[in-house]
Amino acid sequence: MKWRDIICFQWHALWNGRFPPALIILFLPLLYAFLFGTIYSRNVVNNLAFTPGIVVFIRKRKLLNAAGVGHREVFQRLLGAVLPFEAIALCSFCLSLGVCIIVYGLPMRGSLWDCLFLMTCFLFFLLCVLTFFGSGAASVVEAMQDPMIYIMPGVLFSGLSWPTFCMNDIGGAISLLLPMTWVGDCLRDILLAGYAPQLYKDSLVLVCAGLVIGAVSVFRIVRRIRKEGAAL
Repeated sequence: MKWRDIICFQWHALWNGRFPPALIILFLPLLYAFLFGTIYSRNVVNNLAFTPGIVVFIRKRKLLNAAGVGHREVFQRLLGAVLPFEAIALCSFCLSLGVCIIVYGLPMRGSLWDCLFLMTCFLFFLLCVLTFFGSGAASVVEAMQDPMIYIMPGVLFSGLSWPTFCMNDIGGAISLLLPMTWVGDCLRDILLAGYAPQLYKDSLVLVCAGLVIGAVSVFRIVRRIRKEGAAL
């Protein structure tokens, strides 16, 4: 379903005379959340989707110098390749949020800087995860496909479809591994309540997890480069 279809569906629901007014009032927050989540997720994921493929490209290009490749060199190349994607994805988030606030009346009671801070931490974690998938993929095509196994369950287990306290132990454990679990509630609180009590705690979790996964990715890339270079 494209975002244009969602807008048409919302417009039809608002102006359908058979809809009771009370039902429209109760249904609007869900429509706004679904509209914003769809536009935002499409923009951000599309901007970050090429990250694993670029990681594979960097890894393949360094095969010629496999004997002397170091962790610092790999880190610098990854940093230069990944940071532009985070900047573009952050701009996409601002654009999506602005459209939903200005055009569709999404309430914005909190600070924009809090939203940007939270999304920067979220994108950092997501880029580190995508880098990890790219570090072990055998080809660019595989690097683009493998992250879907991790990203797609995010809609079901991140608390966006139903609250995490309604999940069983297995679902709750899976939700803790998904980035949207740590950003969804905070972003909702900033927009609707004006503040998020768990903002800095959840942001710290995202940054620390991203640093660990990023470090593992760098070591994994160096190991793969040396292993593939020795096999040539």
